[in-house]
Amino acid sequence: MPDAKLNVAEPDSSSSVQLTGQETTDEARVEILRESIRAKSMLTLTSLIGIAVGSGASAVFLSKTVPLLNILIWCVPVMLSVSWRYLMAREVIQHIDVWRESELEVMDRRLYLSSLLSQTVIGTGIWSVALPGGTAVEVFVTAIIAFYGLGAMIILSSDFRTYSHTALPLLGQAVLFWLLKGVDGLPIAAAIASLLIVSLRMIYFTSQTFKDSIMIRFEKNQLLLQLKDSEQQIRDALNSARAANKMKDFFMAAAGHDLRQPLFAIGLLNETLMMQKQDQKSMDLLRKQQTSIESLGHLYDSLLDLSQFEQGQIRPYLVVFNIKDLCLTFVEEFELACEEKGLVLEHHHMDQNVFTDFDLIARVFRNLFANAVKYTSAGKVCISGKPTHEGFEVTLTDTGVGIPHDKQQAIFGEFVQLSKGERAADTGVGMGLAIVKQITSLLEIDLKLTSVPDEGTTIKFTLPVEAPVLSARNPAVLAKTD
Repeated sequence: MPDAKLNVAEPDSSSSVQLTGQETTDEARVEILRESIRAKSMLTLTSLIGIAVGSGASAVFLSKTVPLLNILIWCVPVMLSVSWRYLMAREVIQHIDVWRESELEVMDRRLYLSSLLSQTVIGTGIWSVALPGGTAVEVFVTAIIAFYGLGAMIILSSDFRTYSHTALPLLGQAVLFWLLKGVDGLPIAAAIASLLIVSLRMIYFTSQTFKDSIMIRFEKNQLLLQLKDSEQQIRDALNSARAANKMKDFFMAAAGHDLRQPLFAIGLLNETLMMQKQDQKSMDLLRKQQTSIESLGHLYDSLLDLSQFEQGQIRPYLVVFNIKDLCLTFVEEFELACEEKGLVLEHHHMDQNVFTDFDLIARVFRNLFANAVKYTSAGKVCISGKPTHEGFEVTLTDTGVGIPHDKQQAIFGEFVQLSKGERAADTGVGMGLAIVKQITSLLEIDLKLTSVPDEGTTIKFTLPVEAPVLSARNPAVLAKTD
């Protein structure tokens, strides 16, 4: 499922068009409603695999200690409510662009009711499943409810009204349950209550930012319709576009920062649960959850890194080092993944000193290696090098699924992913190659890609072997090499 992108601009009296007239205001309100429904539906579809896997794993774990009837009383309504929302999300994706205002309002009410139903049903698990299952099950179900809360927070980040109405039935039941446990339950009750309060505050601000971004995009589109009228309107439109790109970076950085707050809260909750007395199976599960939380933190770091690149805040530090050492590091890092998939991982002729930024080139190597291994199901991944008159040429080749010719430039864009039929079924957010493109552009390295569907992909780039003579278009690099 391709990721949706919003071009967001900060309101500025010098560059934004003020909406005038009831008709224009109504159009903007409908656009906000349309994009909110679209965002909720797309995020619902991308989360279904995780919900299905989590529900299945939870049912297996609970079946050892909880009566089957109690599990069914909880899980069957959960799956039915999720299935209902899935059908609505599919309908939205197919028809959202042609629906009128009345149809959008009906669908928004249906999505609201499905969220209220599913959150309430999930929250009841603390009574129907955890209560008869003992302490270990109580802790386990509490963790499940908290993670569902985090998922709901992401899906409903554009809709504060729905989240504020549904978060209490989900998390509030767990808070009440642990409060009824007495003094021993107070730490967990407090952690869940903190998550609820922090998430409500965060969703309030992100939903407002979402509405502002759609309003600004709408205003920018109004400018584009007036480009033919006068030169002044053309200049205003260009200024609005620049402001939109600038605010997009700000929005990404702010959103990544705000999302850290609930992530920190749920990490605190997980650590609190780990400090409680647990059996070995529960502790193993909590450790795995901690690993997932850390992975999510790395994702937010990538968002912030991409924003810093686009704002010109990253400045390279050029040093001399042997590229072979860096290559071997990543060969060792991905060796196990290749063995598990039955791939051959080769490296040849990489013994060469180069002159570039070690950390940035390491990011390039890691992202390219990760992509090659992820999208290769049979054959090999090979990295090699050779001296040329321009420097040291590095070649990374895989025998993976390949990339269609008309998509080979698009994959280096932000949040771009190809469909499952064109790439592997692995999920991601499409930032790895965008970061690679930002780094190579910053270092003035020419990245060349050739690929044939169902045969594989080859990526080449040349690293300087002596202090590079950089052009004046890259003052950030020149400033570090003085």
